[in-house]
Formats: sequence, structure tokens, C-alpha cells
Amino acid sequence: MSLLARRLRRAGLNADCIGYPSTRMTLDAACEHVRTQVNERVPSGDIDLVGHSMGGVIARRLCLSDPAPEVRRVVQIGAPNQGSPLADRLGPLWAVRSACGPAIEDLG
Repeated sequence: MSLLARRLRRAGLNADCIGYPSTRMTLDAACEHVRTQVNERVPSGDIDLVGHSMGGVIARRLCLSDPAPEVRRVVQIGAPNQGSPLADRLGPLWAVRSACGPAIEDLG
């Protein structure tokens, strides 16, 4: 995402990357983490969110949450909005759970 943010900045947009510890948080906890970061960096005004995979799901959830940040649009890149069959199949495996963290269950 940092490469995309750099290209957006070169195009004249104000772009920033907000990370979250996806291997240590549930999806709900990651949403709250990102919400806090968004509120600190953009206290008011419209913003656009771009998220890849779970980041896209987090962006969508932020728009639907209460209180929702002032999101103008969301761009999702490969977001598993309908769930992930792979997460369903592999999520119960210890090695996958330890590598992906608790959010793997939420993505199923």
C-alpha cells in the first residue's frame, strides 16, 4: 500500500497509510484501531479510504459504523466481502491461525 500511497501523492493527492496488527487483532479490534488512526489524522472533512483484502473490509465497516467518519468513497482491492472459503477451510489449522491471527475466523 505504501507504493500506491506514494503514487497518489505524486499525483497531487494527500495519501497516508494506516496499518493495523492483523495477526494480533480480531476484525472488530482492527476496525477500532483504524478508526482511531483516521480520527487522529483527519479530524474533520471528507476522506477516501482504499483497502486491500481485510483492509477493504475494515473500510466498509467504518462506513457502516456509528459514529462513521466522513467517508466520501471506499475503494476495495480484493476484499472478501462475501467471506473467504479459503479462510473457512484453512482457518481451523493451528499453523494458519498462528500465522494469520484471530481475524482469520472473522473472514470466513
